[in-house]
Amino acid sequence: MAEFFQGKKRMFLVTGVLCLVVLCGLLLTNPLTKQVSVEIGDYTMQIPSEWKITVGEAELIFEKNNIPIGGVQIVGYEPDQPLFLPNHSETKWQEKIEGLFTKAVLVNLDLTQPAASGDTSVKNENHLYLLFPNIKIAYDIYAHTRYVNKSELVKIAKSFKKREETRKPKSIDKAVSIAIKNRGKNGYLEGEVATEGHLILDTEERDGKIIVYTISSFGYFGFENGIFTKISGSGAIPTVISFSKNEKGEYTLLEYKEPVDGAGYTDSLKKMFPSKLWDKVFSAWKYYPELARQQETQAGEYLKSIGRKAKVTDFNIPGLRR
Repeated sequence: MAEFFQGKKRMFLVTGVLCLVVLCGLLLTNPLTKQVSVEIGDYTMQIPSEWKITVGEAELIFEKNNIPIGGVQIVGYEPDQPLFLPNHSETKWQEKIEGLFTKAVLVNLDLTQPAASGDTSVKNENHLYLLFPNIKIAYDIYAHTRYVNKSELVKIAKSFKKREETRKPKSIDKAVSIAIKNRGKNGYLEGEVATEGHLILDTEERDGKIIVYTISSFGYFGFENGIFTKISGSGAIPTVISFSKNEKGEYTLLEYKEPVDGAGYTDSLKKMFPSKLWDKVFSAWKYYPELARQQETQAGEYLKSIGRKAKVTDFNIPGLRR
């Protein structure tokens, strides 16, 4: 497997892919060590509270006593190609790490400075790669072995959990957007970024519930042949979404309802929507170009946030190109 790891290829991080948040509260994992939660990409992880976190050019950097000790970054990963490692590095040993939620490999490296620098020092690091072949990325959790041992790195990897939207929205539009994304994330082939499009046809308040009548669409975008395109998702779906609203003006999802498929489609639509909206929901497909544009815009904003440029398009709609 030695040939599996060569070279170096950093990819995107900043806003969008890298969403760094120190969450409120400290978690006591043992009598001596407190942990804090941080977010990166679609995941949260736990790190020791005494570590300082800063954002580098394309990575999170962990510091202790003002000394950089490691970090985490999201890198490109092609399952049929070698995993790229840092420049000027030599692999000392490597091993598979079992018991994690995805395939993982730990690589021990000696890193040196370029010869022109005159610096002959050698730094030994462990790099633990969490591999996601379906979306072609890897999370590289790394640390200087002088300050962080292998077991601590594995502990951080084991703390990775899929993050959910934790901040409750204070607008109907945002609440609808989050609801569509959360629903779509559980039903389609995963891509690099989740997007949605929606058109609010009407709202009403009934029995303490806020009912929103929409036409919605979900889409996962990912790279195909150098183009950032919609790789999975839905068309235009008439959807009724119900929320509660608390005294702080925050919305909480109560129900997400789509029409049934097949022979019962027409009857279910008529039961879900008031008659004044039937013309629109029975021709929902007419609104897909606008929903697709919303999704393309979100995908384009995501690329901008991670410093990448590419054509963004939904191939399901001829003429939609960015």
